[in-house]
Amino acid sequence: MARVVQLGGMMTVAGLGGFMFLMFRKDLKLGREQNQDRPNDEDFTRRNG
Repeated sequence: MARVVQLGGMMTVAGLGGFMFLMFRKDLKLGREQNQDRPNDEDFTRRNG
């Protein structure tokens, strides 16, 4: 019985870790795409001051 609980715990940790990995990767990808749409900092300061 203890082995079943250990296996369930390992599967839970692996599942949550995999989910977090995929979501962080997706978040980084979306952040990079948004940064390409924005002007550079030096362009922004040159236009505004």
